[in-house]
Amino acid sequence: MAQINITFLPVLEQGSSQRVRELHQATARSHAARLSHKWRKQKRSDVENANRQRQHVAEESQPPGASEAAWNQALVSPGLVSILQKGNSDPFNALAIHVTPRVNQILTFFKHGYLPMIYPAFMGSEDAIRRIEALQNQEYRDGVLALRLECSAQALLFINVAFMIKISPHRGLEDEALLLKHQSIKALRRELVKGSAGQTQSLVLDSVSMLFRGALIAGDLDEAALHANTLRKLLEQKYDQEGGVADLGFLLRVLYQNKQLSVFRFSLSAFDVEEWVPKVLAAYLEPSKAYLEPYRQAMLRRLDPCVSAKPLRALFVEMLLGDHMLGLPAESHPGEQLFGMVQVWIHIQGTILHSRLVDFILKTSALHGLDFDPATEPPLPSPRQNLYWQTQRVLALTFLIMFEFNRTNLESVQTVFVNARDFLARLRSALSLTMHAAELARHPTDGSSRESDFTGGPPHGEHHNALLYALCVGSWTEKKHNPTSLPYHGNGDGTGNRGSGSSGNGDDSGNRSGSGGGGTDLGNEDDNTWWFATNLARHARQIGLTDWQEVKSILHCFYDVDAYMPGLDKWVNQLLAGGT
Repeated sequence: MAQINITFLPVLEQGSSQRVRELHQATARSHAARLSHKWRKQKRSDVENANRQRQHVAEESQPPGASEAAWNQALVSPGLVSILQKGNSDPFNALAIHVTPRVNQILTFFKHGYLPMIYPAFMGSEDAIRRIEALQNQEYRDGVLALRLECSAQALLFINVAFMIKISPHRGLEDEALLLKHQSIKALRRELVKGSAGQTQSLVLDSVSMLFRGALIAGDLDEAALHANTLRKLLEQKYDQEGGVADLGFLLRVLYQNKQLSVFRFSLSAFDVEEWVPKVLAAYLEPSKAYLEPYRQAMLRRLDPCVSAKPLRALFVEMLLGDHMLGLPAESHPGEQLFGMVQVWIHIQGTILHSRLVDFILKTSALHGLDFDPATEPPLPSPRQNLYWQTQRVLALTFLIMFEFNRTNLESVQTVFVNARDFLARLRSALSLTMHAAELARHPTDGSSRESDFTGGPPHGEHHNALLYALCVGSWTEKKHNPTSLPYHGNGDGTGNRGSGSSGNGDDSGNRSGSGGGGTDLGNEDDNTWWFATNLARHARQIGLTDWQEVKSILHCFYDVDAYMPGLDKWVNQLLAGGT
Protein backbone atom coordinates (compact mmCIF):
# COMPACT_ATOMS: atom_id res chain seq x y z
CA MET A 1 0.00 0.00 0.00
CA ALA A 2 1.32 3.45 -0.98
CA GLN A 3 2.58 5.59 1.88
CA ILE A 4 0.51 8.72 2.53
CA ASN A 5 2.38 11.82 3.66
CA ILE A 6 0.14 13.99 5.85
CA THR A 7 1.03 17.18 7.69
CA PHE A 8 -1.39 18.40 10.35
CA LEU A 9 -1.72 22.15 10.84
CA PRO A 10 -3.20 23.70 13.99
CA VAL A 11 -6.28 25.88 13.71
CA LEU A 12 -5.22 29.49 14.06
CA GLU A 13 -6.81 31.58 16.74
CA GLN A 14 -8.70 34.65 15.62
CA GLY A 15 -6.24 37.08 17.16
CA SER A 16 -3.05 35.39 15.90
CA SER A 17 -0.16 37.68 15.06
CA GLN A 18 1.04 38.21 11.52
CA ARG A 19 4.22 36.24 12.29
CA VAL A 20 2.22 33.21 13.41
CA ARG A 21 0.03 33.38 10.30
CA GLU A 22 3.09 33.58 8.04
CA LEU A 23 4.67 30.52 9.72
CA HIS A 24 1.38 28.65 9.35
CA GLN A 25 1.25 29.42 5.60
CA ALA A 26 4.94 28.59 5.12
CA THR A 27 4.44 25.15 6.70
CA ALA A 28 1.56 24.39 4.34
CA ARG A 29 3.50 25.56 1.29
CA SER A 30 6.58 23.59 2.29
CA HIS A 31 4.53 20.40 2.57
CA ALA A 32 2.89 21.04 -0.82
CA ALA A 33 6.27 21.76 -2.42
CA ARG A 34 7.76 18.46 -1.18
CA LEU A 35 4.90 16.47 -2.64
CA SER A 36 4.93 18.47 -5.86
CA HIS A 37 8.69 18.00 -6.25
CA LYS A 38 8.40 14.20 -6.04
CA TRP A 39 5.54 14.14 -8.54
CA ARG A 40 7.24 16.53 -10.98
CA LYS A 41 10.52 14.65 -10.75
CA GLN A 42 8.83 11.36 -11.67
CA LYS A 43 6.81 12.99 -14.46
CA ARG A 44 9.89 14.77 -15.87
CA SER A 45 11.80 11.50 -15.85
CA ASP A 46 9.03 9.75 -17.79
CA VAL A 47 8.86 12.57 -20.33
CA GLU A 48 12.64 12.63 -20.81
CA ASN A 49 12.71 8.88 -21.40
CA ALA A 50 9.94 9.18 -24.00
CA ASN A 51 11.75 12.09 -25.69
CA ARG A 52 15.02 10.13 -25.85
CA GLN A 53 13.23 7.22 -27.49
CA ARG A 54 11.55 9.49 -30.07
CA GLN A 55 14.84 11.29 -30.76
CA HIS A 56 16.63 7.99 -31.26
CA VAL A 57 14.03 6.82 -33.77
CA ALA A 58 14.10 10.18 -35.59
CA GLU A 59 17.90 10.23 -35.82
CA GLU A 60 17.94 6.78 -37.38
CA SER A 61 15.48 7.89 -40.08
CA GLN A 62 17.26 11.22 -40.90
CA PRO A 63 20.29 11.76 -43.16
CA PRO A 64 23.66 12.35 -41.45
CA GLY A 65 23.95 15.81 -39.89
CA ALA A 66 20.21 16.57 -39.90
CA SER A 67 19.60 15.71 -36.24
CA GLU A 68 22.61 17.78 -35.14
CA ALA A 69 21.32 20.82 -37.07
CA ALA A 70 17.87 20.49 -35.50
CA TRP A 71 19.42 20.23 -32.02
CA ASN A 72 21.56 23.32 -32.56
CA GLN A 73 18.49 25.27 -33.78
CA ALA A 74 16.54 24.27 -30.66
CA LEU A 75 19.39 25.49 -28.44
CA VAL A 76 19.85 28.79 -30.26
CA SER A 77 16.15 29.92 -30.44
CA PRO A 78 13.96 28.61 -27.60
CA GLY A 79 11.31 31.21 -28.57
CA LEU A 80 8.87 33.23 -26.58
CA VAL A 81 6.08 30.77 -27.31
CA SER A 82 7.83 27.96 -25.44
CA ILE A 83 8.45 30.30 -22.50
CA LEU A 84 4.75 31.08 -22.21
CA GLN A 85 3.55 27.52 -22.81
CA LYS A 86 5.74 26.19 -20.02
CA GLY A 87 4.52 28.86 -17.61
CA ASN A 88 8.01 30.30 -17.17
CA SER A 89 8.11 33.77 -15.58
CA ASP A 90 10.56 35.18 -18.15
CA PRO A 91 13.81 34.61 -16.19
CA PHE A 92 15.90 36.20 -18.98
CA ASN A 93 13.86 39.43 -19.11
CA ALA A 94 13.20 38.93 -22.81
CA LEU A 95 9.82 40.69 -22.68
CA ALA A 96 8.79 44.32 -22.27
CA ILE A 97 7.02 43.66 -18.95
CA HIS A 98 7.78 41.53 -15.92
CA VAL A 99 5.96 38.19 -16.13
CA THR A 100 4.83 37.94 -12.53
CA PRO A 101 2.67 35.03 -11.35
CA ARG A 102 -0.40 37.22 -11.91
CA VAL A 103 0.67 38.12 -15.45
CA ASN A 104 1.33 34.46 -16.16
CA GLN A 105 -2.16 33.66 -14.85
CA ILE A 106 -3.71 36.21 -17.21
CA LEU A 107 -1.73 34.86 -20.16
CA THR A 108 -2.90 31.35 -19.32
CA PHE A 109 -6.49 32.62 -19.36
CA PHE A 110 -5.77 34.30 -22.71
CA LYS A 111 -4.85 30.98 -24.31
CA HIS A 112 -7.25 28.60 -22.57
CA GLY A 113 -10.20 30.89 -21.74
CA TYR A 114 -10.45 34.01 -23.87
CA LEU A 115 -9.48 32.60 -27.27
CA PRO A 116 -11.67 29.46 -27.14
CA MET A 117 -14.69 31.61 -26.22
CA ILE A 118 -13.99 34.25 -28.87
CA TYR A 119 -13.36 31.58 -31.52
CA PRO A 120 -15.61 28.61 -30.55
CA ALA A 121 -14.15 25.70 -32.53
CA PHE A 122 -16.84 23.14 -31.77
CA MET A 123 -19.59 23.70 -34.34
CA GLY A 124 -19.90 23.70 -38.09
CA SER A 125 -18.12 21.63 -40.70
CA GLU A 126 -14.64 20.19 -40.21
CA ASP A 127 -13.28 22.81 -42.58
CA ALA A 128 -14.95 25.60 -40.57
CA ILE A 129 -13.54 24.20 -37.32
CA ARG A 130 -10.05 24.07 -38.83
CA ARG A 131 -10.34 27.71 -39.92
CA ILE A 132 -11.49 28.74 -36.44
CA GLU A 133 -8.61 26.85 -34.82
CA ALA A 134 -6.22 28.57 -37.22
CA LEU A 135 -7.62 31.94 -36.11
CA GLN A 136 -7.11 30.94 -32.47
CA ASN A 137 -3.50 29.98 -33.11
CA GLN A 138 -2.79 33.12 -35.12
CA GLU A 139 -4.19 35.40 -32.43
CA TYR A 140 -2.18 33.56 -29.79
CA ARG A 141 1.00 34.11 -31.80
CA ASP A 142 0.07 37.77 -32.20
CA GLY A 143 -0.43 37.96 -28.44
CA VAL A 144 3.03 36.55 -27.86
CA LEU A 145 4.52 39.18 -30.18
CA ALA A 146 2.57 41.89 -28.35
CA LEU A 147 4.63 41.13 -25.24
CA ARG A 148 7.69 42.65 -26.93
CA LEU A 149 6.43 46.24 -26.45
CA GLU A 150 5.12 47.65 -23.18
CA CYS A 151 2.02 49.39 -24.56
CA SER A 152 0.83 46.33 -26.50
CA ALA A 153 1.69 43.96 -23.64
CA GLN A 154 -0.34 45.99 -21.13
CA ALA A 155 -3.20 46.26 -23.65
CA LEU A 156 -3.21 42.48 -24.08
CA LEU A 157 -3.51 42.02 -20.33
CA PHE A 158 -6.24 44.67 -20.22
CA ILE A 159 -8.57 42.96 -22.72
CA ASN A 160 -8.30 39.67 -20.84
CA VAL A 161 -9.07 41.23 -17.46
CA ALA A 162 -11.96 43.15 -19.07
CA PHE A 163 -13.26 39.85 -20.36
CA MET A 164 -12.96 38.28 -16.91
CA ILE A 165 -15.08 41.14 -15.55
CA LYS A 166 -17.71 40.49 -18.21
CA ILE A 167 -17.91 36.86 -17.14
CA SER A 168 -17.68 37.43 -13.38
CA PRO A 169 -17.81 41.08 -12.20
CA HIS A 170 -15.51 41.87 -9.27
CA ARG A 171 -14.29 45.19 -7.85
CA GLY A 172 -10.71 43.98 -7.63
CA LEU A 173 -10.71 43.03 -11.32
CA GLU A 174 -12.20 46.41 -12.23
CA ASP A 175 -9.37 48.21 -10.43
CA GLU A 176 -6.82 45.96 -12.13
CA ALA A 177 -8.32 46.60 -15.58
CA LEU A 178 -8.27 50.36 -14.99
CA LEU A 179 -4.61 50.24 -13.97
CA LEU A 180 -3.62 48.11 -16.98
CA LYS A 181 -5.47 50.42 -19.36
CA HIS A 182 -3.79 53.48 -17.83
CA GLN A 183 -0.33 51.87 -18.12
CA SER A 184 -0.99 50.89 -21.73
CA ILE A 185 -2.17 54.36 -22.75
CA LYS A 186 0.77 55.99 -20.95
CA ALA A 187 3.28 53.75 -22.75
CA LEU A 188 1.41 54.23 -26.04
CA ARG A 189 1.76 58.01 -25.81
CA ARG A 190 5.53 57.66 -25.40
CA GLU A 191 5.71 55.48 -28.53
CA LEU A 192 3.58 57.89 -30.56
CA VAL A 193 5.79 60.82 -29.55
CA LYS A 194 8.96 58.90 -30.49
CA GLY A 195 7.56 57.74 -33.81
CA SER A 196 8.01 54.15 -34.87
CA ALA A 197 8.56 51.95 -37.88
CA GLY A 198 8.60 48.28 -38.79
CA GLN A 199 7.52 45.82 -36.13
CA THR A 200 7.31 48.50 -33.45
CA GLN A 201 4.78 50.42 -35.56
CA SER A 202 2.73 47.24 -35.96
CA LEU A 203 2.75 46.70 -32.20
CA VAL A 204 1.65 50.31 -31.64
CA LEU A 205 -1.30 49.68 -33.94
CA ASP A 206 -1.97 46.45 -32.06
CA SER A 207 -2.06 48.45 -28.82
CA VAL A 208 -4.73 50.83 -30.11
CA SER A 209 -6.69 47.93 -31.58
CA MET A 210 -6.65 46.07 -28.26
CA LEU A 211 -7.67 49.19 -26.33
CA PHE A 212 -10.54 49.49 -28.83
CA ARG A 213 -11.49 45.86 -28.21
CA GLY A 214 -11.18 46.18 -24.45
CA ALA A 215 -13.55 49.16 -24.43
CA LEU A 216 -16.05 47.15 -26.49
CA ILE A 217 -15.84 44.25 -24.05
CA ALA A 218 -16.26 46.61 -21.10
CA GLY A 219 -19.29 48.17 -22.79
CA ASP A 220 -17.79 51.68 -22.82
CA LEU A 221 -18.88 52.51 -26.36
CA ASP A 222 -17.88 56.19 -26.24
CA GLU A 223 -14.33 55.24 -25.31
CA ALA A 224 -14.37 52.54 -27.99
CA ALA A 225 -15.34 55.17 -30.57
CA LEU A 226 -12.37 57.35 -29.52
CA HIS A 227 -9.95 54.44 -29.96
CA ALA A 228 -11.58 53.57 -33.30
CA ASN A 229 -11.07 57.11 -34.61
CA THR A 230 -7.44 57.12 -33.45
CA LEU A 231 -6.85 53.77 -35.13
CA ARG A 232 -8.49 54.96 -38.34
CA LYS A 233 -6.16 57.96 -38.59
CA LEU A 234 -3.07 55.84 -37.90
CA LEU A 235 -4.10 53.25 -40.50
CA GLU A 236 -4.88 55.90 -43.10
CA GLN A 237 -1.37 57.31 -42.66
CA LYS A 238 0.20 53.86 -42.78
CA TYR A 239 -1.63 52.63 -45.89
CA ASP A 240 -1.12 55.93 -47.73
CA GLN A 241 2.62 55.61 -47.16
CA GLU A 242 2.79 51.92 -48.03
CA GLY A 243 0.31 52.06 -50.92
CA GLY A 244 -1.86 49.19 -49.70
CA VAL A 245 -2.55 46.63 -47.00
CA ALA A 246 0.18 44.16 -46.13
CA ASP A 247 -1.48 42.53 -43.11
CA LEU A 248 -5.02 41.67 -44.23
CA GLY A 249 -5.78 39.69 -41.07
CA PHE A 250 -5.11 42.66 -38.80
CA LEU A 251 -7.32 45.03 -40.82
CA LEU A 252 -10.16 42.48 -40.92
CA ARG A 253 -10.02 42.14 -37.12
CA VAL A 254 -10.19 45.93 -36.82
CA LEU A 255 -13.12 46.07 -39.24
CA TYR A 256 -14.88 43.37 -37.25
CA GLN A 257 -14.50 45.48 -34.11
CA ASN A 258 -15.77 48.44 -36.12
CA LYS A 259 -18.80 46.33 -37.04
CA GLN A 260 -19.40 45.57 -33.36
CA LEU A 261 -19.21 49.26 -32.49
CA SER A 262 -21.66 50.16 -35.27
CA VAL A 263 -24.19 47.57 -34.10
CA PHE A 264 -23.77 47.95 -30.32
CA ARG A 265 -23.90 51.74 -30.48
CA PHE A 266 -26.18 51.87 -33.55
CA SER A 267 -24.04 54.66 -34.96
CA LEU A 268 -22.26 55.51 -38.20
CA SER A 269 -19.15 53.49 -38.93
CA ALA A 270 -15.86 54.93 -37.70
CA PHE A 271 -14.25 53.62 -40.91
CA ASP A 272 -15.45 54.58 -44.38
CA VAL A 273 -16.68 51.15 -45.47
CA GLU A 274 -18.12 52.40 -48.77
CA GLU A 275 -15.03 54.05 -50.30
CA TRP A 276 -11.88 53.88 -48.17
CA VAL A 277 -12.05 50.18 -47.27
CA PRO A 278 -12.68 48.99 -50.88
CA LYS A 279 -9.86 51.28 -52.04
CA VAL A 280 -7.21 49.98 -49.65
CA LEU A 281 -8.39 46.38 -50.17
CA ALA A 282 -8.60 46.64 -53.96
CA ALA A 283 -5.73 44.16 -54.36
CA TYR A 284 -7.87 41.52 -52.61
CA LEU A 285 -11.24 42.44 -54.16
CA GLU A 286 -10.46 43.07 -57.83
CA PRO A 287 -8.91 39.71 -58.94
CA SER A 288 -12.20 37.80 -58.59
CA LYS A 289 -14.47 40.55 -59.95
CA ALA A 290 -14.62 39.36 -63.58
CA TYR A 291 -15.19 35.73 -62.57
CA LEU A 292 -18.04 36.67 -60.20
CA GLU A 293 -19.88 38.99 -62.61
CA PRO A 294 -22.11 36.34 -64.32
CA TYR A 295 -23.13 34.99 -60.92
CA ARG A 296 -23.82 38.54 -59.74
CA GLN A 297 -26.23 39.08 -62.63
CA ALA A 298 -28.02 35.84 -61.75
CA MET A 299 -28.45 37.02 -58.14
CA LEU A 300 -29.81 40.36 -59.38
CA ARG A 301 -32.46 38.54 -61.40
CA ARG A 302 -33.38 36.45 -58.37
CA LEU A 303 -33.74 39.39 -55.96
CA ASP A 304 -37.22 40.72 -55.24
CA PRO A 305 -37.79 44.05 -57.07
CA CYS A 306 -38.86 45.78 -53.84
CA VAL A 307 -35.16 45.83 -52.86
CA SER A 308 -34.51 48.73 -55.20
CA ALA A 309 -32.29 51.29 -53.44
CA LYS A 310 -28.93 50.83 -55.15
CA PRO A 311 -26.68 50.54 -52.04
CA LEU A 312 -29.08 48.12 -50.35
CA ARG A 313 -29.52 46.05 -53.50
CA ALA A 314 -25.74 45.68 -53.73
CA LEU A 315 -25.60 44.37 -50.14
CA PHE A 316 -28.31 41.77 -50.74
CA VAL A 317 -26.64 40.64 -53.98
CA GLU A 318 -23.20 40.32 -52.36
CA MET A 319 -24.54 38.13 -49.55
CA LEU A 320 -26.57 35.98 -51.95
CA LEU A 321 -23.51 35.67 -54.17
CA GLY A 322 -21.27 34.67 -51.28
CA ASP A 323 -23.65 31.93 -50.14
CA HIS A 324 -24.03 30.67 -53.70
CA MET A 325 -20.27 30.44 -54.27
CA LEU A 326 -19.63 28.65 -50.97
CA GLY A 327 -22.41 26.19 -51.81
CA LEU A 328 -20.95 25.17 -55.18
CA PRO A 329 -19.68 21.58 -55.41
CA ALA A 330 -15.91 21.18 -55.50
CA GLU A 331 -15.90 20.16 -59.17
CA SER A 332 -17.47 23.53 -60.07
CA HIS A 333 -14.75 25.58 -58.38
CA PRO A 334 -12.30 27.55 -60.53
CA GLY A 335 -8.58 27.07 -60.05
CA GLU A 336 -7.31 26.90 -56.49
CA GLN A 337 -5.72 30.35 -56.56
CA LEU A 338 -8.79 32.06 -58.06
CA PHE A 339 -11.20 30.33 -55.70
CA GLY A 340 -8.97 31.39 -52.81
CA MET A 341 -9.41 35.01 -53.93
CA VAL A 342 -13.19 34.42 -54.16
CA GLN A 343 -13.18 33.23 -50.54
CA VAL A 344 -11.21 36.33 -49.49
CA TRP A 345 -13.76 38.51 -51.32
CA ILE A 346 -16.61 36.77 -49.46
CA HIS A 347 -14.86 37.17 -46.10
CA ILE A 348 -14.25 40.89 -46.63
CA GLN A 349 -17.85 41.55 -47.70
CA GLY A 350 -19.19 39.63 -44.71
CA THR A 351 -16.95 41.58 -42.32
CA ILE A 352 -18.16 45.02 -43.42
CA LEU A 353 -21.82 44.05 -44.06
CA HIS A 354 -23.21 45.14 -40.67
CA SER A 355 -21.45 48.51 -40.71
CA ARG A 356 -22.77 49.21 -44.22
CA LEU A 357 -26.30 48.25 -43.20
CA VAL A 358 -26.26 50.49 -40.12
CA ASP A 359 -24.86 53.36 -42.21
CA PHE A 360 -27.62 52.89 -44.79
CA ILE A 361 -30.35 52.82 -42.12
CA LEU A 362 -29.15 55.94 -40.32
CA LYS A 363 -28.39 57.98 -43.44
CA THR A 364 -31.68 57.03 -45.10
CA SER A 365 -33.65 57.90 -41.96
CA ALA A 366 -32.01 61.32 -41.67
CA LEU A 367 -32.03 62.20 -45.37
CA HIS A 368 -35.68 61.31 -46.01
CA GLY A 369 -37.23 62.26 -42.66
CA LEU A 370 -38.44 58.75 -41.87
CA ASP A 371 -38.79 59.21 -38.10
CA PHE A 372 -41.91 61.29 -37.62
CA ASP A 373 -44.89 61.29 -35.28
CA PRO A 374 -47.84 59.97 -37.30
CA ALA A 375 -50.31 61.56 -34.91
CA THR A 376 -49.12 65.12 -35.59
CA GLU A 377 -46.81 65.06 -38.65
CA PRO A 378 -47.42 64.05 -42.27
CA PRO A 379 -44.95 61.78 -44.12
CA LEU A 380 -42.65 63.88 -46.30
CA PRO A 381 -42.19 64.74 -49.09
CA SER A 382 -45.29 62.67 -49.96
CA PRO A 383 -46.86 59.48 -48.59
CA ARG A 384 -45.79 57.46 -51.65
CA GLN A 385 -42.16 58.59 -51.60
CA ASN A 386 -42.02 58.20 -47.84
CA LEU A 387 -43.43 54.67 -48.20
CA TYR A 388 -40.65 53.78 -50.65
CA TRP A 389 -37.87 54.81 -48.26
CA GLN A 390 -39.65 53.36 -45.22
CA THR A 391 -39.71 50.02 -47.07
CA GLN A 392 -35.99 50.22 -47.86
CA ARG A 393 -35.22 50.95 -44.21
CA VAL A 394 -37.36 48.01 -43.08
CA LEU A 395 -35.49 45.70 -45.47
CA ALA A 396 -32.10 46.88 -44.19
CA LEU A 397 -33.14 46.44 -40.54
CA THR A 398 -34.49 42.97 -41.29
CA PHE A 399 -31.29 41.94 -43.06
CA LEU A 400 -29.24 43.20 -40.10
CA ILE A 401 -31.37 41.36 -37.54
CA MET A 402 -31.25 38.15 -39.55
CA PHE A 403 -27.46 38.12 -39.62
CA GLU A 404 -26.79 39.50 -36.15
CA PHE A 405 -29.26 37.55 -34.01
CA ASN A 406 -29.93 34.29 -35.84
CA ARG A 407 -26.49 32.73 -36.15
CA THR A 408 -25.89 29.22 -34.87
CA ASN A 409 -23.40 30.64 -32.35
CA LEU A 410 -25.96 33.09 -31.00
CA GLU A 411 -24.93 32.46 -27.41
CA SER A 412 -21.24 33.14 -28.10
CA VAL A 413 -19.56 36.14 -26.53
CA GLN A 414 -19.76 38.08 -29.79
CA THR A 415 -23.49 38.68 -29.39
CA VAL A 416 -24.14 38.85 -25.65
CA PHE A 417 -23.38 42.58 -25.46
CA VAL A 418 -26.34 43.73 -27.59
CA ASN A 419 -30.02 43.18 -26.87
CA ALA A 420 -32.00 41.66 -29.73
CA ARG A 421 -35.19 43.16 -28.36
CA ASP A 422 -33.81 46.67 -28.89
CA PHE A 423 -33.49 45.92 -32.60
CA LEU A 424 -36.90 44.26 -32.71
CA ALA A 425 -38.32 47.47 -31.23
CA ARG A 426 -36.64 49.48 -34.02
CA LEU A 427 -38.06 47.14 -36.65
CA ARG A 428 -41.51 47.22 -35.07
CA SER A 429 -41.48 51.03 -35.11
CA ALA A 430 -40.30 51.12 -38.74
CA LEU A 431 -42.99 48.63 -39.80
CA SER A 432 -45.72 50.65 -38.09
CA LEU A 433 -44.60 53.81 -39.89
CA THR A 434 -44.43 51.88 -43.17
CA MET A 435 -48.02 50.70 -42.80
CA HIS A 436 -49.08 54.23 -41.88
CA ALA A 437 -47.44 55.62 -45.04
CA ALA A 438 -48.99 52.79 -47.09
CA GLU A 439 -52.47 53.67 -45.84
CA LEU A 440 -51.97 57.35 -46.64
CA ALA A 441 -50.65 56.44 -50.09
CA ARG A 442 -53.88 54.51 -50.73
CA HIS A 443 -56.10 57.26 -49.28
CA PRO A 444 -54.17 60.54 -49.66
CA THR A 445 -56.99 62.67 -48.28
CA ASP A 446 -57.16 60.75 -44.97
CA GLY A 447 -54.44 62.03 -42.67
CA SER A 448 -55.40 59.84 -39.71
CA SER A 449 -53.22 57.02 -38.43
CA ARG A 450 -56.01 54.60 -37.62
CA GLU A 451 -54.70 52.04 -40.11
CA SER A 452 -51.01 52.22 -39.22
CA ASP A 453 -50.99 48.62 -38.03
CA PHE A 454 -51.93 45.48 -39.94
CA THR A 455 -55.67 45.52 -39.27
CA GLY A 456 -56.62 47.17 -42.56
CA GLY A 457 -57.14 45.62 -45.96
CA PRO A 458 -54.48 43.87 -48.04
CA PRO A 459 -51.55 46.19 -48.80
CA HIS A 460 -51.06 47.15 -52.42
CA GLY A 461 -47.82 47.44 -54.34
CA GLU A 462 -44.48 45.68 -54.12
CA HIS A 463 -43.89 46.48 -50.46
CA HIS A 464 -46.15 43.66 -49.22
CA ASN A 465 -43.35 41.14 -49.97
CA ALA A 466 -40.94 43.27 -47.94
CA LEU A 467 -43.40 43.27 -45.04
CA LEU A 468 -43.71 39.48 -45.22
CA TYR A 469 -39.93 39.06 -45.14
CA ALA A 470 -39.59 41.48 -42.20
CA LEU A 471 -42.37 39.83 -40.22
CA CYS A 472 -40.94 36.33 -40.78
CA VAL A 473 -37.47 37.30 -39.58
CA GLY A 474 -38.91 39.40 -36.76
CA SER A 475 -41.24 36.64 -35.54
CA TRP A 476 -38.46 34.05 -35.54
CA THR A 477 -36.08 36.35 -33.66
CA GLU A 478 -38.92 37.24 -31.30
CA LYS A 479 -39.52 33.54 -30.65
CA LYS A 480 -35.85 32.94 -29.82
CA HIS A 481 -35.60 35.87 -27.43
CA ASN A 482 -38.98 35.90 -25.71
CA PRO A 483 -39.13 34.39 -22.21
CA THR A 484 -40.17 30.73 -22.20
CA SER A 485 -42.74 31.66 -19.56
CA LEU A 486 -44.70 33.58 -22.22
CA PRO A 487 -45.55 31.05 -24.96
CA TYR A 488 -47.41 32.12 -28.07
CA HIS A 489 -51.11 31.20 -28.25
CA GLY A 490 -52.55 32.20 -31.60
CA ASN A 491 -56.22 32.31 -32.46
CA GLY A 492 -57.87 31.45 -35.69
CA ASP A 493 -58.10 35.08 -36.75
CA GLY A 494 -54.37 35.55 -36.43
CA THR A 495 -54.41 37.44 -33.15
CA GLY A 496 -51.97 36.28 -30.51
CA ASN A 497 -51.72 36.64 -26.79
CA ARG A 498 -51.08 40.15 -25.51
CA GLY A 499 -50.01 41.71 -22.27
CA SER A 500 -52.37 42.86 -19.62
CA GLY A 501 -52.17 46.41 -20.94
CA SER A 502 -53.79 45.47 -24.28
CA SER A 503 -57.44 45.00 -24.98
CA GLY A 504 -56.80 41.85 -27.01
CA ASN A 505 -59.12 42.95 -29.81
CA GLY A 506 -56.39 43.36 -32.41
CA ASP A 507 -56.11 47.10 -31.90
CA ASP A 508 -52.51 47.46 -30.73
CA SER A 509 -52.51 51.10 -29.83
CA GLY A 510 -48.87 50.90 -28.84
CA ASN A 511 -47.96 50.62 -32.50
CA ARG A 512 -49.60 53.89 -33.48
CA SER A 513 -48.69 56.45 -30.86
CA GLY A 514 -45.51 58.39 -31.43
CA SER A 515 -42.62 58.19 -29.01
CA GLY A 516 -39.46 60.16 -29.54
CA GLY A 517 -40.15 60.53 -33.23
CA GLY A 518 -40.19 56.76 -33.70
CA GLY A 519 -43.88 56.51 -34.43
CA THR A 520 -44.55 53.69 -32.00
CA ASP A 521 -44.83 53.34 -28.24
CA LEU A 522 -42.13 50.89 -27.24
CA GLY A 523 -42.35 51.58 -23.54
CA ASN A 524 -44.78 48.81 -22.57
CA GLU A 525 -42.90 45.67 -23.56
CA ASP A 526 -45.70 43.29 -22.48
CA ASP A 527 -48.05 44.69 -25.12
CA ASN A 528 -45.60 43.75 -27.88
CA THR A 529 -44.37 40.35 -26.70
CA TRP A 530 -45.70 38.53 -29.79
CA TRP A 531 -46.25 41.52 -32.07
CA PHE A 532 -44.41 40.00 -35.05
CA ALA A 533 -46.03 36.57 -34.74
CA THR A 534 -49.50 38.08 -34.52
CA ASN A 535 -49.01 40.39 -37.48
CA LEU A 536 -47.24 37.77 -39.60
CA ALA A 537 -50.28 35.48 -39.40
CA ARG A 538 -52.61 38.37 -40.23
CA HIS A 539 -50.49 39.74 -43.09
CA ALA A 540 -49.99 36.32 -44.70
CA ARG A 541 -53.75 35.77 -44.76
CA GLN A 542 -54.35 39.23 -46.20
CA ILE A 543 -52.14 38.52 -49.21
CA GLY A 544 -53.61 35.05 -49.70
CA LEU A 545 -50.87 32.79 -48.28
CA THR A 546 -51.99 29.60 -46.55
CA ASP A 547 -48.88 27.47 -45.95
CA TRP A 548 -45.10 27.53 -45.66
CA GLN A 549 -44.37 26.63 -49.29
CA GLU A 550 -46.19 29.72 -50.51
CA VAL A 551 -44.35 31.88 -47.97
CA LYS A 552 -41.01 30.28 -48.89
CA SER A 553 -41.43 31.08 -52.59
CA ILE A 554 -41.52 34.79 -51.68
CA LEU A 555 -38.74 34.66 -49.07
CA HIS A 556 -36.44 32.91 -51.57
CA CYS A 557 -36.32 36.15 -53.54
CA PHE A 558 -34.69 37.85 -50.55
CA TYR A 559 -32.51 35.14 -49.03
CA ASP A 560 -32.51 31.44 -48.13
CA VAL A 561 -34.12 32.34 -44.84
CA ASP A 562 -35.28 28.83 -43.92
CA ALA A 563 -31.76 27.42 -44.32
CA TYR A 564 -30.36 30.25 -42.23
CA MET A 565 -33.04 29.88 -39.54
CA PRO A 566 -33.81 26.14 -39.26
CA GLY A 567 -37.26 25.52 -37.85
CA LEU A 568 -38.82 28.59 -39.46
CA ASP A 569 -41.00 26.36 -41.66
CA LYS A 570 -42.73 24.70 -38.70
CA TRP A 571 -43.09 28.03 -36.92
CA VAL A 572 -44.76 29.70 -39.91
CA ASN A 573 -47.11 26.75 -40.41
CA GLN A 574 -48.04 26.97 -36.72
CA LEU A 575 -48.81 30.67 -37.05
CA LEU A 576 -50.84 30.20 -40.22
CA ALA A 577 -52.78 27.37 -38.60
CA GLY A 578 -53.82 29.71 -35.80
CA GLY A 579 -51.43 28.56 -33.04
CA THR A 580 -50.78 25.30 -31.29
